[in-house]
Amino acid sequence: MNRWIRRAIRKGRRFLYLVPDAPVQVQIEVTNRCNFDCVMCQRKDLGVVFRDMPFDVYRRVVDGLPRDSRVVCLTGWGEPLMHPDLPEMIAHARSRDRVTTVTTNGVLLKGELAERILSSGLSAVTFSIAAAMASSSRAEPTRLSIAASA
Repeated sequence: MNRWIRRAIRKGRRFLYLVPDAPVQVQIEVTNRCNFDCVMCQRKDLGVVFRDMPFDVYRRVVDGLPRDSRVVCLTGWGEPLMHPDLPEMIAHARSRDRVTTVTTNGVLLKGELAERILSSGLSAVTFSIAAAMASSSRAEPTRLSIAASA
């Protein structure tokens, strides 16, 4: 196929792009509580009460997602690992055939909680790191993703 035809097909695909009926990825903030008080975080400026999403509310949200919303990312202004029902939340989303990920600062990911989360069916974890050292005077947000392996 000559270069002109390939180019016309590629440009034609752009014009034929259809907006999906539902988002492929859905982000759910299961808690707005956090174990850190990062300089760059605006959590306190929002003026909201810090609390966890009740599990029954979470269940209704996940169960109500359109079939095309295949990825559930548990993230937000808070630290998901602080939610007491997080392993059960991950397992519930997985039982509904959702790829399930968590964004965390990672500090609480150890011991029994780490074991429960790893056995819950978590697909991937993203570590959000504000600074490499406590003495850093400048916050430089960084993301590191690691896919879970079975």
